[in-house]
Amino acid sequence: MSSKRGNKLATQETAAGRGVTPQRHAPARHGDNSMRVYDVLRQRIATRQYAPGSRLTEVDDAELQDIYELRMSLATLIGRLSPRPLSKADLAELNTVKLRLAEILASQTQPEIGEYADLCDRFFARLSNVIGNAFLRQFQDQLYTQTDRYWYGWLAKADVRQEIQYFFYEVEESMRALAVNDFDALGMIRRNHISMMLARAEGYRKPR
Repeated sequence: MSSKRGNKLATQETAAGRGVTPQRHAPARHGDNSMRVYDVLRQRIATRQYAPGSRLTEVDDAELQDIYELRMSLATLIGRLSPRPLSKADLAELNTVKLRLAEILASQTQPEIGEYADLCDRFFARLSNVIGNAFLRQFQDQLYTQTDRYWYGWLAKADVRQEIQYFFYEVEESMRALAVNDFDALGMIRRNHISMMLARAEGYRKPR
């Protein structure tokens, strides 16, 4: 597991053990425009209202929906705001991730969430190098990190092998777009997979 994610989980477990009560916040109004949502999140992160390792809980459903909608909108801008081809080193790393995902899927061993999370981080860190607009990259990176907590929460209920399969599809599709520098397609691939992931997450949260 990457050190970033490992530290987050350790902080969560420590807080739970001490009986720390998460701080409650006035919710961002659902349906507000994207920039308002970003401004609210940025303020809360900057003022440490979201402490390191804290969770976004069920009372934040509307806000989470806004965050993911913002992420989808930003993904469609990848091909419009100064995109740039990836380096050979970046493409080689993406291929390494793809090969490792194929190995995991071919194995009979139960996949580890930690390794899956690390592969996601590695892939999206390199993929972000396509983004030439510094502000777009900053927004993308911050929102990706912010939703980590939610992602971990529902993944515990998910079929991890199936989620890795979906991720493998995204990696394959992204690399095909990158092979011809079709950055508009790359952005739509990212947008569509975020949307499908959100739909699956909603299904896992419903009582069975």
